[in-house]
Amino acid sequence: MNQQNSLGQMDLSPLIYDVDSWVMEWDNLTEVFNSHFIDDIVLENSTISNINTVHPIIQNTTKELGKSKLNLTKTDRDWVEVVKPWQGGSATPILYFSDYNYTDKPKTMKKNEFGTAHAIEYGKGRVVQIVI
Repeated sequence: MNQQNSLGQMDLSPLIYDVDSWVMEWDNLTEVFNSHFIDDIVLENSTISNINTVHPIIQNTTKELGKSKLNLTKTDRDWVEVVKPWQGGSATPILYFSDYNYTDKPKTMKKNEFGTAHAIEYGKGRVVQIVI
């Protein structure tokens, strides 16, 4: 489904950018975040951890906190967006969904597979994308 922009031209970005679904929700963000939008899912009692221990953001954070591992636990049921970085892109997962007690889409959601925070180089800048 294409929409017209304010100049009356068709939005052709779904034909240009690599998107799998929910085009109107992510649209051009797939290019900015170097990631595919996979799905919206529900997680309950989820834990977010750092598997990637070599990224400078994680190294500096764990050093500052005096810890070797980061664990964040959400004890409620919440919607999250599952994204997957482009292969060969500049997005690097730095935190992952490492555990959960419930998901409404068990075929989509896999522990330690999808990042919940990504470090991204974009143009001459850097961005941290958090999807929780």
